[in-house]
Amino acid sequence: MKKILLALIIIFNIIAFLSLFLAIGINNNHNLPDWNWIVSFKAFILDYGLKMTFVAVVVDVIAYIIYKK
Repeated sequence: MKKILLALIIIFNIIAFLSLFLAIGINNNHNLPDWNWIVSFKAFILDYGLKMTFVAVVVDVIAYIIYKK
């Protein structure tokens, strides 16, 4: 049970932090044109990356509490 939990946490953290790095990279690319769909896509990716990182931290804390028991 603990190994499965640890594997899920590692996979979830990798996805969360990669999405955050993708969000930072896309939002720092100033060579993209200012079309409406690109601007909304950049905002969506940044919002998704920040939410995934926050959720990953919360899940890590919960998993740490469960793992210690």
